[in-house]
Amino acid sequence: MKHIAFAALFFITACAVNVDTMNVTSNILQNTQWKLISVNGERSKVGASLEIDSNNSVSGYSGCNRFFGQSELKDNRFQVKQMGVSKMACLDEDRMKTEQIFINVLSNWSDISVEKNYLTLETAQYSLKYEAVTER
Repeated sequence: MKHIAFAALFFITACAVNVDTMNVTSNILQNTQWKLISVNGERSKVGASLEIDSNNSVSGYSGCNRFFGQSELKDNRFQVKQMGVSKMACLDEDRMKTEQIFINVLSNWSDISVEKNYLTLETAQYSLKYEAVTER
């Protein structure tokens, strides 16, 4: 009887797993503009975004400046290599702080997940959540 109860519990638990969370591949990320909507759970108002093209080149706006680079995706970990950033003055303190976090997370390895139209990049210190604003 214990085995039947265990099997039933296992089956119910397995069915409850969120099937909208997926193994992230380049195809899922490409040709979509991702708009930053929160940093560490707090709503972002700076309009930062990123886009990855079919060659895995990345470009976007980090809050004060434009950036570009080459994305690398491996085992649900993501980073932008060879990143270049424009050097515009940023007088708004909130924008500058968000930009520093944004660039830091992108230029280092972070855990990546995609659930429905949301992309999340997480490091030990930061969590950035993006929403797809163009069709995937």
